[in-house]
Amino acid sequence: MNELRLRLSGHVEGHFAASGSHLSSGYFTLNPAFFVKCVLADGRPADYCVRQEKEMYQAVTFSAPDCRTLTVEYEGVLDGTTGRYPYVKEKTSDRCYILRSETLYYPVFALPDSTEYWQNLLSPQEENRFQVTVEVLGGRRSCTNLQEISNGVYEGHNPTIAVGDYRLEKCPFGTIAYFSMELDKLAEIRRTAAYTNDFMNRYKTAEIRNYQIVEIPAGLGSFVLPGTLFLAGELDTRQMIHEFIHTNWNPRCSGTVQRSRFFDEGVTEYFTAKVLACYGLQDVKASRALWEAQYRSAIEAHPEWKVPIADYGARELGDLSYSYGPLALFALEDAVGETEMKRIMSELLERYQQEDVDFQKLAALFPAGATPIFQNYFYA
Repeated sequence: MNELRLRLSGHVEGHFAASGSHLSSGYFTLNPAFFVKCVLADGRPADYCVRQEKEMYQAVTFSAPDCRTLTVEYEGVLDGTTGRYPYVKEKTSDRCYILRSETLYYPVFALPDSTEYWQNLLSPQEENRFQVTVEVLGGRRSCTNLQEISNGVYEGHNPTIAVGDYRLEKCPFGTIAYFSMELDKLAEIRRTAAYTNDFMNRYKTAEIRNYQIVEIPAGLGSFVLPGTLFLAGELDTRQMIHEFIHTNWNPRCSGTVQRSRFFDEGVTEYFTAKVLACYGLQDVKASRALWEAQYRSAIEAHPEWKVPIADYGARELGDLSYSYGPLALFALEDAVGETEMKRIMSELLERYQQEDVDFQKLAALFPAGATPIFQNYFYA
C-alpha cells in the first residue's frame, strides 16, 4: 500500500511512500509544477535526476537497488497550465480546486498513457492502493472518493481530492457536497437520481446507495469514480442522467476494448436517451439527430477517423463512441425490435458484471438476423 500525506492550501505539500514491485522501474512521473525536495530509499538519501518531458510531466529517475520503501517529498503550486490533458486546469490559488490522477499530483511509477498506467487505474491491484492523510488549511474542507477510516485518514484506489468551502446535504442515495448550488439544483439532483435509478432497474437490479456527489467548478468536466460523482457546476439534466447511469449500469471490459469507450460511453448514451424519452424530456429521434450531427462533424474534420467501432481502442478514437456508439445500438434495436433489444441489453449488464465483455461476446447476444448491421458498425 502507498502512503500519501498532504498539506493543502494555495500550496501543495506532499509526502509519498511506496513499496512493491513497481519500485524496480527506477523512475516515477510527477506534475512538473512540483519541486522534488528529496528522495529516500529505506530512509536514506538516494541519487535521483529530474528531466522535463514534452508531454507535460517530469520523469524522475532514481538509483536505489534492492530498495524496499521509496519516500518522496515534494511541494508546489498549480497554476492551470501543467495538467496532463487540456481539460486539467486546476489552480491551487482558486477557492475550490481538485487533485486527480490526470493532475499527476503524486508520484506514479509508469509513463502517462502507457498500457501499464491505464491498467493500474482501471484494474488496480493492492500495490496501487493508497492510505491518504489530508490536512486542509484556511478553514476549507476536503472531499474524496476514498473511504474514511478515521478522522482525516482515507483508504482506496485512485485518490481524487476536492478542496473548497463545502457544505454537506444528506439524501436518500447518499451525500451531496456543494459550495455554490442553489436549493432548486439540489432538488433536481435528488429527482434525477430517483427516476434514473427506477428506469435502469428495468435492465439490471441495482440501487444508487452510499453514493456521494461532489460539486466541482464549472469547466473542469464531470466524471465518475466508484462511489463518487464529481459534478461540474454547469451540468444539465441530460449529462446528470448520463453520469448516474455510469454508477451501476456499465458492463466490465479492459484493455483496448475499454479504450474504445463503447461499453461505457456508447452504452451509457443509449440508456440516457431511453431515460429522457421515458420521462418526456427528449424523444429518441432528437437524441439520434444530435449524435448524427456530432459524428458527421467529427468525420468531416478528420476523414481518417472513419473506422469501425472495434478499432477505436487501438486507434485511440474512443471519443467517437459518445455519438457513433449509441447510433450503432439504436440501429441494432431497429433491426431486432425494442422488446428483444431490452432483453439483450439486460443480459449484457447482468452477464458481464464480473467477466470482461468484448465485441464478439456482444455480437453473440444478438440473433443471426442482426449480423449485417453489427458487421457494418463494428467491423466493416
